[in-house]
Amino acid sequence: MTALVFPGQGSQAVGMAADALAASPLAADLFAQADAALADSGLPRPLSQLCAEGPEAELRATEIAQPALLAAGYIYYRLAADRIAAPGCAAGHSLGEYTALVAAEVLDFTTALRLVRRRGELMRDAAATQPGTMAAIIGLDDDVVEALCAAAPDVAVPANFNSPGQVVVSGSAAGVAAVVAEAKAAGGRAMPLRVAGAFHSPLMADAAAQMADELARVELRPAQLPVVQNVTAQ
Repeated sequence: MTALVFPGQGSQAVGMAADALAASPLAADLFAQADAALADSGLPRPLSQLCAEGPEAELRATEIAQPALLAAGYIYYRLAADRIAAPGCAAGHSLGEYTALVAAEVLDFTTALRLVRRRGELMRDAAATQPGTMAAIIGLDDDVVEALCAAAPDVAVPANFNSPGQVVVSGSAAGVAAVVAEAKAAGGRAMPLRVAGAFHSPLMADAAAQMADELARVELRPAQLPVVQNVTAQ
């Protein structure tokens, strides 16, 4: 079975989709749609220019990286669609689930761009009011990492079960630091993530509540292929 899997935040890079923009009328048209959809959203420059030229510091900002990644991911999918055997499902890592929903025609492209632009703004604001961080814990069983999080002196939760032996934890700086220290003492390894906040943790609760209000106003269409959800893996 062929699966479509779309990347999440952290995968952005200056120049992404610039080759497609220069060579493909379809890519140019989709980028034009993206630029028009976000023209009044407060971006410092058109999204197509931010993807192609950066600078990296701006492209890395949560509220810019999210629509940029969705646009680039969907454009590459559309360019490759006629060479992909009928996909059996779509999925995405965090933000990438929105791209998967566009590929499955649950959301239209421009609506999804506006949603993830707003999602990025809400996550940015939540991180500013309740700062935090994330780290990948490698080489320990899931239940061990869960126990370390539960015992942490401040907010720390398992945020992403990426694969057997790799769990991303998220929370306050003190909480994550405590989990990292205990994980190393237990024989695991830890890799701090270059993120702007404690994503997928209780510190994002305000952003999640406001995003739920945004989603309640959006029409979701029947999926044209199954989308595997991040929360349940179903």
